[in-house]
Amino acid sequence: MNDDDLDRGNDHDVAAGPLRSFANTSDADMVIVGASVRAAAASARRAGLAPLAIDRFGDVDLCDASPTYIASRYPEELAELLACVVTSANHALPWMYTGALECHPDLIERLAELAPLWGNAADVVRRVRDPWMLQQTFSRAGVASPAVRALDSSPSINGPWLLKSPHSSGGSGVHRWPLADRHTPPPGAYLQQYVAGIPCSAIFVAAAGQCRMLGASRQLIGAAWAGSSGFRYVGSLATRPQADTTAAQFQVIGDTLVSQFDLVGLFGVDAIVTANDTTDTKIVWPIEVNPRYTASVETIERLTGLRAIDAHIRACRDGKLSDSIDVPKKTPKTTKTSPESVACVGKAIMFAPGDVVTTRALSARIERLNAISADTAAGWPAVADIPHVGTPIPRGAPVLTVLAHAGDVTSVEKQLRAMTAELASLLAVDASATDTSATDTSASDTSATEAMSKNAPAPDA
Repeated sequence: MNDDDLDRGNDHDVAAGPLRSFANTSDADMVIVGASVRAAAASARRAGLAPLAIDRFGDVDLCDASPTYIASRYPEELAELLACVVTSANHALPWMYTGALECHPDLIERLAELAPLWGNAADVVRRVRDPWMLQQTFSRAGVASPAVRALDSSPSINGPWLLKSPHSSGGSGVHRWPLADRHTPPPGAYLQQYVAGIPCSAIFVAAAGQCRMLGASRQLIGAAWAGSSGFRYVGSLATRPQADTTAAQFQVIGDTLVSQFDLVGLFGVDAIVTANDTTDTKIVWPIEVNPRYTASVETIERLTGLRAIDAHIRACRDGKLSDSIDVPKKTPKTTKTSPESVACVGKAIMFAPGDVVTTRALSARIERLNAISADTAAGWPAVADIPHVGTPIPRGAPVLTVLAHAGDVTSVEKQLRAMTAELASLLAVDASATDTSATDTSASDTSATEAMSKNAPAPDA
């Protein structure tokens, strides 16, 4: 999941606190904290580490693989839980964060007082997430970037403009301006010039004032087939790096950010790529920086064999870029297709098309999909972020993640669409939320298919 504003019910039969049976935290060598840490925890395990997880959802696959604490009061409870972990371990385990903790720099500061932080400190986050400082930095470096304006100013550039909130992630706080519903903008909201083009993301690792681009992906935004709408992040399509002007521009952007903001470890840059009709080249417009492990990292890891968490830790702990983080030229042989045939890896978040409850039928189908995936044993499932059976999930909230790979982008997106449609049909209507008659959540239940449209748009929260 990659959202800080939508809740998912946690009414499975496990209380907040430690999930699953782990005797203690003595075997853990690091802690990963965030709204959803499953992907980062899997990356850490592939790097030979034993992570302990603190996250918002406590999904089945995360709990089965790592000792997990669920923050039922997210993000307020994170400090309490990390303090509990440190006390149980009898030593300060190093920790890192994922999305969307960058929206809470004061909390990052508090957590860093409890245990050593492998990642960007609160002051770095505040500066790199400041839209005016970011735009000025790019302007001085000669990097094309969208203009930003305060809400009470008169834009000097004709529209369109976007209203953005500094306290949301995954595109959930982005709206077209002016607001059609005349709602009051959230505190700290600002305007950013809208740039039409292809939404992309690049991943970097930085240490000692240097950075290296690890890969790039095309973003899936607001896809109706995933139950989303507006500007919300739905997923990523990672392809093999190309030696073109786009990659060179991304590297300049990364170098500029590291030089100005002292970034360390993994970070991502969301951007819009446009075509320059005059020169027949492409222009990269950076729009936002995520100073941590991002949702698209696992697609690049799966495509290349990169161990991103290992690179992150070496950068943060040792202060250097390891020679071992170079991206291999071939896909690892753990994939069921031949390495040379895998040119794209994708993921998509499935959002609830209505107020729903997860069913045994959904769980059984997920087990089957993962069982027949040759990549599951290597830590690459077909379905991830798996909710517990009987979990109520409100309309527009994240349900799970599907992943696929193939020889081209079109084939991967087709697989993601098909899996999303099938799994959405196995959700049941939440009778308690809709005031309808009770819905059977057994494996034979099919009434949800008729009651909900899998293309219903989620709220533009």
